[in-house]
Amino acid sequence: MAKKKHDAPVLLGIERSEDGCLTIWCPYCADFHRHGKEQGHVRAHCIDDNSPYHETGYYIKKAKYYGRQVLIEEKEKTPPGR
Repeated sequence: MAKKKHDAPVLLGIERSEDGCLTIWCPYCADFHRHGKEQGHVRAHCIDDNSPYHETGYYIKKAKYYGRQVLIEEKEKTPPGR
């Protein structure tokens, strides 16, 4: 049975460039994969044909590094009517 999008893992995305694009570390390719600026579900950029991410993709959750802390950003919900 094929895995679905809801089976996808969550990986931390880090801004590594001034354009704000997010990068994740891939344990299957042992390399970084660069994605757009938005959090959420993405397709895998894996070069390893055996990576399970090819079936499910993964969710990117934005993290920022401040000194010795890693902060996980939450998407802000805009109240209706704003």
